[in-house]
Amino acid sequence: MKLGLCFPHEYIEERPVGDDLVTIEWCEGSGWPNTIIGPDPTDIEFTSEWLSDQAVDALYPMSEEATIVCARAAEMNPAIRALPMKAALSCAYRHRLRTGLETAGLNPPWCEEGMPPPFSPPWVIKAPASALSLGVEIAGGPLSGEALAESFGRARRKAYIHISRLKQALGGEQPIGIVEQYVVGEQYCVSGIYRDKHALAYAPLRQIWDDRQRFIFEYEPVMNPDLSQELVEVGATAAEALGMQWCAYNFEVRGEPGHFKVIDAHARLGEDDGNYGELMGLGVDPQMTAIDILRTP
Repeated sequence: MKLGLCFPHEYIEERPVGDDLVTIEWCEGSGWPNTIIGPDPTDIEFTSEWLSDQAVDALYPMSEEATIVCARAAEMNPAIRALPMKAALSCAYRHRLRTGLETAGLNPPWCEEGMPPPFSPPWVIKAPASALSLGVEIAGGPLSGEALAESFGRARRKAYIHISRLKQALGGEQPIGIVEQYVVGEQYCVSGIYRDKHALAYAPLRQIWDDRQRFIFEYEPVMNPDLSQELVEVGATAAEALGMQWCAYNFEVRGEPGHFKVIDAHARLGEDDGNYGELMGLGVDPQMTAIDILRTP
């Protein structure tokens, strides 16, 4: 199987090489992908044709920006196996994430932007799309309609570039934000890799945040085997509900055992997945990198 990998120029220290790989890189700071190896991924029709010429069998997004690019290229060339567009949009657009997880029981109480939240605070105000927690605000108490609109305005400004990309992917449709009820409990990172519909899950990590919930400053492995297994099952349930396949996945999961909720979803590995240690999948060398796993027949 020949793989196509789409990732930022600075994503990995050493560029993967081999007859079984082709890479499309994104230039850091450009805001959009540039041609370094392969075509310009913003030209979806040309990218799809180029991937066919390269005899690529499966296309994997390795970054946030590449998620929808890969899904669109595969839509134009059904012979290429890749993340379905429905799943890609669920990872890029928070409203689609919530509707996609509705039947899985993994949503916190939530409502659309512009509606008065029918649940008690704290509230988490989220822009339609963001990355690295940009575009997210927490309100400790109830907000008036005007104050809530102002909070959404700030969130949107911080996540402007991500919202612009999402709007383009939606064909000009104006994406809307959401309000969620803050989920009390520990937060975990649940990640793995899908080859087709077969998942290999990394051992989950507990995220340690600063006192104001602004950033993660440390990750700890989950040592309790029952808790680890429950988190892996939460990730598998979420991935199935969203229709994920042919991708890495990374879920932010928060709550208490028996009551976990998915906070965010990504069709790529987390920033620190290289330090996860062992994999939960049987027969997989714990030292294998994500790309090594993808290359395994």
